[in-house]
Amino acid sequence: GVLSSDGYCKPFDEEGSGYMRSDTVAVVYLQKARNARRIYATLVHGKINCDGFKEEGITFPSVEKQKILLNKFYEECEIMPSELSYMEAHATGTLAGDPVEVMSIDQSLCAKRNTPLLMGSVKSNIGHSEPASGLCQIAKVLLAMETGIITPTTHFKRPRKELTAIIEGRIKIVTEPTEWEGGYVPINSFGFGGANSHILLKSNPKQKINNAASNDDLPRLVAVSGRTEEAVKIILDDVRNRPIDAEFISLLHHIHNDDIEGHPYRGYMITGSKISHNTINKIEHTPYVRRPICFIFSGLGSQWFGMSK
Repeated sequence: GVLSSDGYCKPFDEEGSGYMRSDTVAVVYLQKARNARRIYATLVHGKINCDGFKEEGITFPSVEKQKILLNKFYEECEIMPSELSYMEAHATGTLAGDPVEVMSIDQSLCAKRNTPLLMGSVKSNIGHSEPASGLCQIAKVLLAMETGIITPTTHFKRPRKELTAIIEGRIKIVTEPTEWEGGYVPINSFGFGGANSHILLKSNPKQKINNAASNDDLPRLVAVSGRTEEAVKIILDDVRNRPIDAEFISLLHHIHNDDIEGHPYRGYMITGSKISHNTINKIEHTPYVRRPICFIFSGLGSQWFGMSK
């Protein structure tokens, strides 16, 4: 079978005997760059193919089809393999899968490089979530791009004897938290039925000036909404626990500028460098009713008590 006998995913390791199933909830929001308010990475290219009939059976991968996919992919997107800074492999720790994937990467990509290709697999950290596993790989890469640190691949001690590209140093498995400067990152994701997919992400080159901190001491109003009171509190707490990030606050303003149906809870806070230890905030349940704007010219004093409510 394909399931691990000891309950662990051990990609690339000689003790790997299969994978451990896991569950995940993941969402990837893809939009055109010109409409994006906050860019984590750019999708450069994507491509799929399928193994088709195989005498060994439907669950066995094909090194030839994976090589065809990779060769055509980089021919189409016109990115040289030498430009890749890290690769997130499908690698599940199975006896059939890992050697074939490493061989296809070695022959298609490493043969055109002069330096080792850094590689890892998030399945060693969280298991194999099967149909959602590709989104977990994307999430890992985006976090690495945002933090500047690649999460290590765990449970890797000694490579399988078939993985000559790792043994001979053409591929280097990331086993420690590794600082990097981003760049082009390819991701492999394969299916039981012989489906092979490959995408290429490019990290956002824009650097925040002074970490997006404001250049003034003015307090800032942050107004948000949510489906529950807890949801609003989580957002406001997140703002409170961050250094002042003008770009992040601007994004929240853009999202919550209009009424969002199904968000009966609203809250606000006033935050700023001078009042960071005495933040003003309030959360209330409000009816989903748009109130008209009224202009009252009161002359001297108010016209009636509570007129502004």
